[in-house]
Amino acid sequence: FGELLREWEEEKAKAPPQPPPPSTTPPVYKVPVFKQRGSSHECGPTSVSMILHYYGKEGAVLTRDEIIKRLGRRFNPSEGIAADKLVDGLREMDLGYRTIEWAAGLTKEDLLSELRQGPVIAQVHLGLGSFGNAHMVVVTGASEGGKFIHINDPWTGKARRLTWESFEKAWTFPHYSHLIVRIRP
Repeated sequence: FGELLREWEEEKAKAPPQPPPPSTTPPVYKVPVFKQRGSSHECGPTSVSMILHYYGKEGAVLTRDEIIKRLGRRFNPSEGIAADKLVDGLREMDLGYRTIEWAAGLTKEDLLSELRQGPVIAQVHLGLGSFGNAHMVVVTGASEGGKFIHINDPWTGKARRLTWESFEKAWTFPHYSHLIVRIRP
């Protein structure tokens, strides 16, 4: 029996190494970062512009100002725009994307699954704390198994990496909590 075991171990040693299992962590997408104007309420249109520029679909790469103009009365410069109105306005623009929708009540696993398909827009608290005005950012990916969430913040015009716990606090609202807008070509 010892001879048989030794032969099996030798054969096993000759076998090529197996690749590691594929990562379930979504990538961090290279989404351009744009800054909204001053203290404006243009985070939604600015975030949409980042996503449209990332995908680069011909005829559908719009600036923040073009998006605001095409949203018309849906966009209120002193209040911004809610996710449902933003989605309705984008659908009416007929940009040629197969998916433009919003969803709320997502879990961490749901968000990571969404990010495997591409970046999304998330509604968070301005300043990324646990309270304050609603604000939209682009979630560009995750790292270390979802331990960190990567965002482009139009308020600062910078890309940031947040711990899951920090992001989740900013993403939690009494109503429409854990909300995203997905735009897919």
